[in-house]
Amino acid sequence: RGGWRRTGSGNILWLAGGRDSTAATYKEDNIDALPYVSTNNWTSSYVGSTLQYSNSPHLNGTATWVPSGQVIIAGGGIVGYGAGANAGTAIDIYSPAVPAYTISTASLPAATTGQVAALLTNGPNAGDVLFAGGWDDVSAFYTNAYRYNPTGAAINGLAADSLVASSAHLGTARGGSTATTLNDGRILIVGGWSDYGGIFEVNAVDIYDDLYNSDAGTNSTPYANTVAYPTGQYTLSNGSSNTGNVFTSAICGTLTTGSACLNTARTSHTATLLGSGKVLIAGGANPSGTTVLTSLEIFDPALNSGAGGFVNLGSLKTARYGHSAVSLGNGMVLIFGGTDSNGNSLKSAEVVDVNWVADGWPSPSVAV
Repeated sequence: RGGWRRTGSGNILWLAGGRDSTAATYKEDNIDALPYVSTNNWTSSYVGSTLQYSNSPHLNGTATWVPSGQVIIAGGGIVGYGAGANAGTAIDIYSPAVPAYTISTASLPAATTGQVAALLTNGPNAGDVLFAGGWDDVSAFYTNAYRYNPTGAAINGLAADSLVASSAHLGTARGGSTATTLNDGRILIVGGWSDYGGIFEVNAVDIYDDLYNSDAGTNSTPYANTVAYPTGQYTLSNGSSNTGNVFTSAICGTLTTGSACLNTARTSHTATLLGSGKVLIAGGANPSGTTVLTSLEIFDPALNSGAGGFVNLGSLKTARYGHSAVSLGNGMVLIFGGTDSNGNSLKSAEVVDVNWVADGWPSPSVAV
């Protein structure tokens, strides 16, 4: 099945598409509800009385909530990777108030699956959705990035329901990463996997800052970088020129506190924004799923004079990848589902407390 997204009500987690045990790829959308304060029971229902369908399969695609209440669904394919993946270019727009799907007049410039997507919230392009990375039908991985305007009006010169290529790119070609919008508006892109002479997971980190920006649109002068990144630990990912780029790529060295990159390379992990502004990185695996992780890391954007850094936290009770994670508040994160190293689907859940030392827990995670 597909990925969870919380709607504006805070009580509904939205699930779209995915693939079942027969490897059939689905386009339908249904709703599974988990009340914030609950009896730990799941309920399921159709949307209205009719099962809703997106217009294209979106396995390994992205679903991004935008302030209009709509969900932007992009890319993805029919199978996971390689020839025959049938990676797509379609962008579908789900409107829960109707409820119905419509097809965007825009599309991704190249067939893409496994990309990341995040809403821009602070800068000249606030309101746009950023797409980055992914792979195509023939196992080529992308560094490309694009901005899509999901609104009904122009944003910084980009027309409504339109897409434009970003002038910057990821420092490492990869897919299966996570993208998290930090409280200051920067986008943290973490981990994933790539294929250069052999499939492998990566510990790469890229940070997109819309306030440091050559995607200036109607603004003729690029902005200055809003963060002073440590010398020798980060590079601007624009090939021959470092002028006005939006991606800052980590060189994996040791900072004053923590690491600029993930301490453990991983893909199919989760990255959950906490109320404190920190990000919890949980679980994951290598691309084949033969090495499945229990390890936890925290990205703290306040470390190293605001550049941020990754520090190890502890371990999950159960090694898992392809799972879901939801912030419960007060530093608590619910981790559930996923797959183990034997390929078995998991129905177990656990709660991680990032303040576990202060709270007196024997470890950061307890089964629930």
